[in-house]
Amino acid sequence: MKAIFTFCLAVCASLLSGQGVITEAEYFIDNDPGFGDATAVSFAAGASVIGSASVSTSSLNAGLHVIALRTKNDEGRWSIPARKNFFVYAFSAPAPIAAAEYFFDEDPGPGNGDALAITPGPGVSGSAAIPLPDFAPGLHTLSIRTMNAEGFWSLYVRKNFYVFLSAPDISITAAEYFFNEDPGAGNGTALPVTQGASTSLEVAIELPADLPKGLNTLQMRVRDSDGRWSPYARRMFFNTKLGEVLDIVYAEYFIDEDPGEGEALPLGIAPAPNLDQLVDIPLPENLSEGDHMLYIRVLREDEKWSLLAAQPFVIDFSAGTREGALSLSLYPNPTADLLHIDVAGRTLISVAVFDMQGKTVLAEPLTVGSVSLSRLGRGTYLVQLRFDDGHAVSKRIVVM
Repeated sequence: MKAIFTFCLAVCASLLSGQGVITEAEYFIDNDPGFGDATAVSFAAGASVIGSASVSTSSLNAGLHVIALRTKNDEGRWSIPARKNFFVYAFSAPAPIAAAEYFFDEDPGPGNGDALAITPGPGVSGSAAIPLPDFAPGLHTLSIRTMNAEGFWSLYVRKNFYVFLSAPDISITAAEYFFNEDPGAGNGTALPVTQGASTSLEVAIELPADLPKGLNTLQMRVRDSDGRWSPYARRMFFNTKLGEVLDIVYAEYFIDEDPGEGEALPLGIAPAPNLDQLVDIPLPENLSEGDHMLYIRVLREDEKWSLLAAQPFVIDFSAGTREGALSLSLYPNPTADLLHIDVAGRTLISVAVFDMQGKTVLAEPLTVGSVSLSRLGRGTYLVQLRFDDGHAVSKRIVVM
C-alpha cells in the first residue's frame, strides 16, 4: 500500500541536550543507520523547532513499525531520538460482486439457488420480482446471497413473510363500541359503516356522563355478512373530566419530620379551589438551632392529598435570643461517606437524618465525632444532632 505518515518536529526538538541553535533534523524507521546517516528533514534553523513532515510508508511491510526523529545543534551534538509506534495495514480492493441467488425456506447450498439478474460491481442495489411457489399457508423465509469474482459466497440476508388462505367472499355489515365492561355481542352502541370487505371509520364518540375518572377502555368490533362478530380492538385512555374543579378543604403543616398524612398540625383555611391565603404558623418553643424545613400539604374534597410544598428556614441563637447557642462545625459538606462533627463543650448522644420529603432515613445513638452516610443516596438531607444537656441543632448537608 502507499500511505503517508505525518509527525511533529516539536516533540523531539525539546529533547535536544544543551543550548544553541537547532540546525539539522533526521528520521529513520525501525533500524538506526547512525548519526547523520538517516533521512534529513527540512526546516528553518532556530532555538526551537515546530513543524511537521510527511513520510511515505509504501516500502514497508504490513505490521508494527517505529519512527524515530532526532535533531543536531550548532555545536554538533545530536539529541536523543523521539520514537513513535505506528501500524501499517495491507488493504486490498474487494473483489466485485459477480452473481446473486435466492431460495425459500431450506438452503439448497451455495450456487444451487435461483439466480437473480444483477449488474456486476462493488455493490448491488436494485429490485427484482420474485415469483412465489405454490406455498402452503403459514410462515416462510426468503434468503438472498451474492458471490464475488473470486468465487466466494456471502452470508445470506433473510426476510420472513406469511402466506394466507384466500379470503372468503364476505363483507362487513355492522360495527359497535362500548366502554370498559362488555355488554355482549350486538349490545354495544352502533357505529355507521359502509358495507364492504373492509371498513375505515372516523367518528366522534361522546363520552358518557357517568364514565369514571381515570383509566378507561374504548372497545370496538365488527360483524360480517354471515353474522359473525370479530374480536374487539381496544384503545385505553384517561378521563380527566376537564372543567371539574374540586375544593381544597383542609391543610396541615409539619417541620422537618413527616408524622403521616392527617397527623400533622392543622392550618386554618377557608375551603376554596386554590389555596391563596395568609396564615400564621407558630414555631414550637423547643425548635433546635440551625437549618429546618417547613412542609405544607392540602386535602381535596375527594379526600386526596397533594404533594408536599417545602420551604427552608433557619433558627439562629447567635444574637442571644435563647441561652446556650452552640458552636458547631460539620464537614466535609458535600460528603460521600463520613460526616465529621466538631462541637465545643457538649457531648453528642444521637443523630437523625431526614430527606427532603420529611422521611427519617437514619436515626441512631452517637458518641463519636463522626457518622457514616454512605448508605444514603445522592441528594440533600437535614441532619439533627442531640446533646446530653438537652440542646439540639439541625444542619442541611449534601450527599454525593
